[in-house]
Amino acid sequence: MPSTAQSSLRTRLRIFYIVLGLTALGGAAALARQIERGAARLPPLVDLGLSPEELGRVDGISIGEPGAPVVIREFADFQCPACSLYARSLTPAIAERYVRTGMVRYVHYDFPLTAIHPQALPAAVAARCAHEQGRFWDYHDLLYKEQEKWSATNVPDGHFVEYARSLGLHQDSFRICLSSDRFREAIEEHVRFGKTLGVRGTPTLLVNGKRLPETLGIRIIESLIQREVEGRD
Repeated sequence: MPSTAQSSLRTRLRIFYIVLGLTALGGAAALARQIERGAARLPPLVDLGLSPEELGRVDGISIGEPGAPVVIREFADFQCPACSLYARSLTPAIAERYVRTGMVRYVHYDFPLTAIHPQALPAAVAARCAHEQGRFWDYHDLLYKEQEKWSATNVPDGHFVEYARSLGLHQDSFRICLSSDRFREAIEEHVRFGKTLGVRGTPTLLVNGKRLPETLGIRIIESLIQREVEGRD
């Protein structure tokens, strides 16, 4: 039976997610209205001035053709509500329209904001344990889909193991991996790399080395992809 402290924590987190969800939905609605009015102009991007070799010096977890003309790098936090909204709305559209057609390679980088999201690092470790068994992206989607549940616990490992079971992963291997520190340094390397690129919050996207000033709607991102494919400034 949950303690009073646990019940209080769940209540506070539930209220927190409701407020964030309403805020995110309001922002999405405003963006949709802006697009409908034809005001979806391409925003100014921050060109980091780095070569593909420099941008690729730290490996992320990628999907798509290695030689795709557009590389989108996302720095994300699995406990971040805005990342969850993005992953459940925009990412599938990008994957369907551009990754599967060979135009885009999509690269995930871990950027857990541990000061405000205490379960983000364990979640990143769990996703990498799934990656070890070839199921990173499926696990990635489950973490975002179930974010409110596992984020509400002090020790989310039970949820993580259940998600692994639901995907048919080898349970013993997953549990051993989850309790180890084998991926902590790799995750910390992602955070350090992100900071050198000016990443401060999540989700942050780079399109061919150009950092987006904010999370944008799918139509604007499609325009950015098209511009990169055509080689326009």
